[in-house]
Amino acid sequence: MLRYAAPPGYQRQQAVKRPRLGPWLGVIDAILEDDKRRPAKQRHTAKRIFDRLREEHGFRGGYGIVSQYVRRERLRSREMFVPLAHAAGEAQADFGEALVVVGGVEQKPGPPATGLRRWGGRKASVVSAGNFERDRAAMLSLPAAPYEACEKISARVSSLSLVRYRSNDYSVPTCYGHREVLVKGYVHEVVIACDSAQRN
Repeated sequence: MLRYAAPPGYQRQQAVKRPRLGPWLGVIDAILEDDKRRPAKQRHTAKRIFDRLREEHGFRGGYGIVSQYVRRERLRSREMFVPLAHAAGEAQADFGEALVVVGGVEQKPGPPATGLRRWGGRKASVVSAGNFERDRAAMLSLPAAPYEACEKISARVSSLSLVRYRSNDYSVPTCYGHREVLVKGYVHEVVIACDSAQRN
């Protein structure tokens, strides 16, 4: 204990033992790993995994231990995202994903759009489908006003000068009390607008 400036707290020395679920963990993990390659709507629910364990592998345990394990494993493997910022003039498109069967082989088709990126000061083009010049000629011109990439909702300021947005309360000046405001939820900030004034 003298090695630590503060007590390190409890540290598990061995993996959790799951005697009732242990023999089927490999089956569950294989299903979850296979699901990662499938579109979200084609993935197994915890209930479906439980049903498959009972029907295909003779599992006699309860649904609760299966759903708890599946929930924990999915949380551990969830994707994390970092907001991307692109210099003006660059094009990028992402239209989701799907699995298709071509010639009896299940595969993901390539993305349908073209993009330009810069690496190390050099401009490199990535052509996914079609010819970039042809695609650029078919693109619409930019709108006169910049597009605001945010969620917009109207809300009312409470008697405590608070505005609720996505389960969070944001304070505003008391002069906005009991008034309708426009809440703009961006990736990196929330802007609250009342008439011509804005509150970050």
